[in-house]
This record gives sequence, C-alpha cells and structure tokens, in this order.
Amino acid sequence: MATNNSSDNVNNKDNSEISLDLTNELKKESIIQKFVKNTKENYIEIELNHKYKESSIIIPTTVIKKKKNNEGWNYFKESVRKELRDYGISREHINQITTVLSRNYKLVSEINDNDDDNNNSTYDNSEQELVSEDQGEEEERKFLPQVLVELVLENSIKLFKDEFKVPHIQVILGDHYETLPIDSTKFKRYLLKLYYDTKDGKIANTEAVNSAISQLESKAFYEGRTIPLHLRVAWANPDTTDTIYYDLSDEKNRCIKITKDGWEIVENQTDVLFRRYDNLIPQVEPIRSPTTTTSIDSMYGIDSKMFDEFISLFNIKPNKENTAEDIKLLLKCYIISLPIPEIPKPIKLLHGEQGGAKSTFQELIKMLIDPSVTQTLTFPRDSNEFIQQLSHNYIAYYDNVSVIQDWISDLLCRAVTGSSFSKRALYTNDDDIYYNFKRIIGINGIDLAATKADLLDRSIITQTERIDKKDRLKIKKIWEKFNQLKPYVLGYIFDILAKVLRYKEEHGEIDFPNGLNRMADWEEYAEIISRCMGNPDGEFQRVYQENTGVQVDEAIESSHLSQTILEFMTEEIVIGTDEATGNEIKNIREE
Repeated sequence: MATNNSSDNVNNKDNSEISLDLTNELKKESIIQKFVKNTKENYIEIELNHKYKESSIIIPTTVIKKKKNNEGWNYFKESVRKELRDYGISREHINQITTVLSRNYKLVSEINDNDDDNNNSTYDNSEQELVSEDQGEEEERKFLPQVLVELVLENSIKLFKDEFKVPHIQVILGDHYETLPIDSTKFKRYLLKLYYDTKDGKIANTEAVNSAISQLESKAFYEGRTIPLHLRVAWANPDTTDTIYYDLSDEKNRCIKITKDGWEIVENQTDVLFRRYDNLIPQVEPIRSPTTTTSIDSMYGIDSKMFDEFISLFNIKPNKENTAEDIKLLLKCYIISLPIPEIPKPIKLLHGEQGGAKSTFQELIKMLIDPSVTQTLTFPRDSNEFIQQLSHNYIAYYDNVSVIQDWISDLLCRAVTGSSFSKRALYTNDDDIYYNFKRIIGINGIDLAATKADLLDRSIITQTERIDKKDRLKIKKIWEKFNQLKPYVLGYIFDILAKVLRYKEEHGEIDFPNGLNRMADWEEYAEIISRCMGNPDGEFQRVYQENTGVQVDEAIESSHLSQTILEFMTEEIVIGTDEATGNEIKNIREE
C-alpha cells in the first residue's frame, strides 16, 4: 500500500530497519531517500524525494513465505511492480528498484514470525554482513530467467504469434518500435543488451537467456493474439482496401500511409506489422511532386517530369504490335502498381541480345520499390532454398536465365498467384515451417526463357536491343542519375496511388468491353493507373492485350532452336534419312 506521509513522519529509525544497497543508477538519480527492510513488521519501505511528491511506499513481505517454491517471491515482485506503477513510478525506475530487491533476496525474503519484541531476532551489523553481495548475486542468478522475462515485458508493446503461429514480440528500441521473432538471433542480442544496460553492465548467462526465450515463446504461443505480418506493403484492412502501408524499413520503423486523400510518413504505427529481413535496405524518404500538396484535390496536375526521366533510363525495343510509347505506358503502369498489396502482378519477362542492359533494367525497378542488398537472384537447386529466397524478397528478379525447369516454372506461377508453401523445420521432428505469399517475379535472358503456357499467360514481355557505343553510359552515371531521381519518383508513385484509391471509391469496378486477361485484378488497377496519369479510357488495356498477343511469336523468335526449325520447314529439301535431316538442321543453325 502507498502512504502520503512526509519524510518527517518516517525517519524514526531503530535497529529493526536495515537499508538496502541501491544500484549506481538509483544513487546517481537520487530519487530515493530511503529504501529499507523492516525486520520487525515484515515490510519494505521506499521513501521517494520531491520528484515523486516526497512520499513513502510500504509493501508487506509476508506473502513470500505463504506460497510454495518461488511463487511467493515472484508474486511479491509483481506486487511491488503494480504498486509502483499505480503510484506513477517510471518504467525505468521500477526496473532499477526490482533489481535492488533481487540483489537483497535473502534479507527481503526473511520473515519474522515472533511478535514478542524481546525475543525478536533483529539483524545487527554482523548479521547484515553475512548477507554478502555474492549471496545476493547468487539469488539473482537463481531467478534470472524470471528477471529477464519481466524485463522484456516491461519494455515491449505486444507479445503475439504470426499467421503461421510463430511467436513474435514488438519491443521498444530507443525511440521506435521493432517487431522481432522471439526465436531469433536479433531478439537474443536485444535481450542481452537490455539486461546489460538495465543491470549496471551485468551479463546474463546463456542458460538463463535461453530459458527466458523459451518462456516468452510459450507465453506468446498460448496467450498472444494472432497478428499477420507483411513484407514491404500491406492493406490497413484487406476488406475495405482503402489504405495502403508501404514499409520504409528504416531505423525509425517508419511507413508511408496512402489513402484517397494523399500520403504521409508515419512513425510507430501499430495498424499493421512488417517483417524485417536482414537483406532489406532502408528506403529513401520520398519527395512530393512539385505541383502537389498533402490534399488529393490538388493532385490532378501532378508533374510527371521526374518519372519520365526515370523511364528514359530503360532500354526498350518496340515489337510487332507495340510502339516504344506503348511499351513505356505498359512499363509505367507496371511500376506504379508494384506497391499495391495482395493482387497478383504479371511476371516481367525481359529478353534481348547481349549489351542491352537487361540486368540494369531489373535492378533499377528492384532498388526503386524493394531496395535490398541482393538486387538480382539466381535460381537455386532445390525447392526449400527457392521458397526461402522468395519469402525474403517482395520483388524477386532472376538474372541471365536460359532455361526454366518445370518445377521452377510451377513454383513461380504459385508465387505470383499466391499460394501456401511448407518445408521441414528439422530432421529430428515432424514440425513444418509454413509460408503463404504473393511475390513480384521477373526473369531476364538473351532468349525468352519462359516457354510453358501457364507462365506466359501470367507475363508481360519486354525486349531490349543492343545499346550503341555512342549512347552507352557508365554504370556509375546511371546510378547517380537514379539516386537523384528516386525520391521524386517515389513521391510521384504515391501521388498516383492516392488518386487510384480515390478513383476506386468514386467509380467502383470499371467495365472492360473486350473482357479481361489472365491477370484480371492487376489489369483493372493498371487501367485505373493509366487513367489517373491522364491517358484515355481503355488505352492501357489496348496496349496490354496487344502485348499478350505477341507472347507466342516472341517466344519463338527469341529461341535459336525454334528459328532453326522454322527455317528448315520453309526450305524445299528432300531428306532421305534421320541422320541426313539432323545434319541439315545443324547446318542451318550454324549459318
């Protein structure tokens, strides 16, 4: 219980009161004038200075012996914490005060059962010396796992499990929140540092840390709510799809919040939580387009100059159906659509001869929307590694691909559409690790590597041509230009997405007289994006449908083998044997 007695009423010392040693931090801050155990009346008394209204808090210790094993001690410490919290003591000071109790465990937990003052076994100086610092530290080590758990809970926002029942925690890290898997190296480091900083430089032993982590995992699994985690982008509410969060993945844990009224940078939001893998690079802070404000009403004259300059960095070759301007429109709508959560996006198939800057093409898009240590990837040898790779990258672009194996093609289709994946956790048990995600996929190569109809149906195709020597730029110059444009390009993308959300609210679903293609959800959003950029209704769909119409032709044209067979079929050659036929095909290919 807390009393509001002034210090004049509580300074009557007798030999039944024994002072408890304060931590260096408490001594330095001088918030406690008196911290004693009354061995006669079995209570501790904490007398505070003017920072906490010069009051005294008295808490009985008899509960320690009334419960079995460590339950009494744990209950007592929790009572102390509650009393201190109710009295307005700061979290930092509560942690320091409970540290003092743990150091003085033997003295605090000793209970006097004799009410006779003459027979009362009071502590004299010699007895107090027996309660040595080593003994206090030994008791603290005994309860260290519990101390660590309490310390974490005092410095956390929420304990929960994700959609796959994996325990997580959202902790307070400096001036921001961070979400960590409890069974992770990053959380273990956080726990060690938290204890070190709070306990005057003490180091927690590995056994206690592992025990505390196990206890926190159990608590999160059985008591925590289920909260889905996202990578890079998320709807605030998947049912209403009216607010997009884009994770900047920076040290301040900031996000871009996009609504029909515009976009803003927000800190420490808890509407949606994001996964933060080590490969992610912090995003730059976007800059609003020159003619825009935070209000969507002024966004209908958005300046696209910076975005057009960015698009000019890409090497684009027209095809049979699409002009260069058509391909640019397709590319613009594709890029702006990438932050829209949960809709399947088409696979970006890029092909062309050597020297066409295909890798740079992919890297620019990746570093604009999903900056990462690894800009492009290579196909792994087994499905487990492939699933791991996809789970850690919102945009997964594969470089210099010549052949796509059937099992990879199947997994790519599932990753684009959205599907569940699993892999075995350990060979020593039957536990599985589950994944469920939609990913943005891109593939480049000299030939068009995708040949299966299922993959082509989910794709948009872009061809590059060899860059002339006089037009070729050094890589350093390209990236310097990119870094100058990037904040403005991001701002433009978010401006357009805000307009898209407004358009969706005002018009609902739009009609497509010519029907929809395989990637119907994306096609609708891309058409709206095109309209919000000022293009005529139906312009995007025309370009997109023309692009899908050349998929088979481009697949054949980009394949040397297919071209050889076509040429062989057009020649009037009489072949007598299989060997002769094979030789003729070989000669045509060599020519």
